[in-house]
Amino acid sequence: MNKSAIAKFIGVFVSLLVIWVINDLLLIQPCVNEGGVFQYEKGQCLLEDGNIFTTGFEMPLVVLYVVIGFGVSYFVSRIFNKIFAKK
Repeated sequence: MNKSAIAKFIGVFVSLLVIWVINDLLLIQPCVNEGGVFQYEKGQCLLEDGNIFTTGFEMPLVVLYVVIGFGVSYFVSRIFNKIFAKK
């Protein structure tokens, strides 16, 4: 396996971690703060009274995840190649 493939793998892994943290901060924590339980199967926040809690920016987050996924993986792989590439 060449170093370019390793750098890309590390970039994708880091971007998944960043998306996971953003998802936790913007979707799950507000749900828990409102006293609800986040249902991972449905991707919804169910409050104690049975209502579904929405923050209003769930759909724009999907676009943000794609942009973050490509951007972070690209820049991390470039940085990894610059630091660890032996020329």
